[in-house]
Parts: sequence; C-alpha cells; structure tokens
Amino acid sequence: GSSDGRVRMWDSSDNMRPGALYSTADLGSYRPSVSSLCWDVARDTILIGTRGSEIYEISASDGSDQHGGPLVQGHCEHELWGLAVHPSKSQVCTVGDDKTVRVWDTASKQLLKMTKLDTAARTCAYSPDGMTIAVGLGAPESSGVTRSKKDGALVVLNEEDLTVIFETRDTKKWIRSIRFSPDNNVLALASGDSSVYLYNVEDFTSIGRCRVCSG
Repeated sequence: GSSDGRVRMWDSSDNMRPGALYSTADLGSYRPSVSSLCWDVARDTILIGTRGSEIYEISASDGSDQHGGPLVQGHCEHELWGLAVHPSKSQVCTVGDDKTVRVWDTASKQLLKMTKLDTAARTCAYSPDGMTIAVGLGAPESSGVTRSKKDGALVVLNEEDLTVIFETRDTKKWIRSIRFSPDNNVLALASGDSSVYLYNVEDFTSIGRCRVCSG
C-alpha cells in the first residue's frame, strides 16, 4: 500500500511480478493514503487503514468493497474539539481540524453524514429546534493548523443535508465557542480576539459585539 492510495498485489515467485492494482480513492476514502495493510489469505480479503482514519475490507481477488463503506471512520488531522448534541434526535455533531463536519448516530456509533469545510473548525452548536448547525471556523496558531482566510468565520448549515445556508466573518481570529440562546433568537460566538459577537437568528444580521478582558 502506498501514499497515493493504491494497493498492489505481487506474484510471490522469485520474479515478483506486479499483479492486481486497487485504489482506496475508488472506495470513497476522505484521505486515501494507505497507512496499514493486513491480508487474510484464508478469507481472501485485505484490511486497509487510511490516513483518513478509515478501515476498509476489500476482496483480494477483485478489490470489491466487502461492506459498502468503511468498517470504522473518524476525524483525521490534528485535534477534535467541537461536539454538539442534537436537541431531540439520538445524534451528535462533531467538527475538527480536518475541515469536516460529521453527524453520528449515538446508538449505532455510525457516521450518518459528513461535509467538508474551507478550513479547520473547533466549535459547533445545534439550534434549539434542531433545524440548523452553527460552526465557528479557525484554530489557534499554536495548534499547527495552517492559517486560512476563513479563520473567524461563522457558517450556518441546514441540519438535514449539511448545506451552507449562511456565512459571514466579523473577526480574523479563530472561534472558541458558539451557542444559541434558549429561545432561539440570538446566536453568540466567542472569538480569539477576546470579543463575543451576537447575531439575530432570524436573518443572522449582526446585533452587537461585546469586548471582554483578555486577562
């Protein structure tokens, strides 16, 4: 297995002739670079671990996916901070430095849906009615995450399909925390610039900025 996501079979004879070639990108891997392999000769299957924190099982004969997707998967770069619980469903949303938003079923522990962002994210929140997910973008400079022109942005997603329904940016510093008010009228986000930004949930217009002591 190689960093380009390909898995090559080889003839075990002295000539070591190359045989079948399979691709983890064809399996739908988020980050297809191969990090680990295990070949079960008796079952004629191969377990593949990827840099995308996924494990696939494929047929060694034809490369077909044995489970219609990864056996397990997760966030896959630097740190994972953002976690929000759906107000009525048995689901949680997570966001991480790998630039993904993921929604999980808490009973089956399976990934339900995922979307990719423009940059890292370390905080998220469901609206009280569960209809939207607010995500604060960016990560601290000390994290090792590459800075982005989207650091400090607010992105609001439709909970059903994770499409972006609103986006704005009023600070250049990463967003530390984000919360909806219990009555679903106000959205507040705390930035690395020691300010709290307030938005009207109805149309997400800015309604204020609170400066706080950095000490």
